This record gives sequence, C-alpha cells and structure tokens, in this order.
Amino acid sequence: YLMGDVNGDGVINMTDYNQAVTLGNGYVSASVNPAADVDLSGYIMPSDAQKILDYINGNIGSFW
Repeated sequence: YLMGDVNGDGVINMTDYNQAVTLGNGYVSASVNPAADVDLSGYIMPSDAQKILDYINGNIGSFW
C-alpha cells in the first residue's frame, strides 16, 4: 500500500484526507487501514489526517 493513500486508488488527495479525518476521530487501530497511520504510531488519529493534508498542500515532502 501507499502510505497516505487511505482509499487505495494510487493517489493521495482530499478524498484520502477526508477518510483519514473520519477514521482519526475514533482513534482506531492502524490495522483497520495501515495507509492512514502515516506517523506509524499504531493508531489513526487526527494528527495523521493533518499530515496527509500537509502532504497534499505541499507543506511536507514525505511523512517521515
């Protein structure tokens, strides 16, 4: 899988961000969707969604 590509379509975009927000609001295990756990904490959290948004907006070049 491509890290940050939450919906698995091969592109990291706002759809992935929106899905990460939904998942992150529940602080779910990364096993639900490992591509959404961009900080590799083991959980999908709001901070993961923020990193995906930062990547989309060009504020960061990678998740690490």
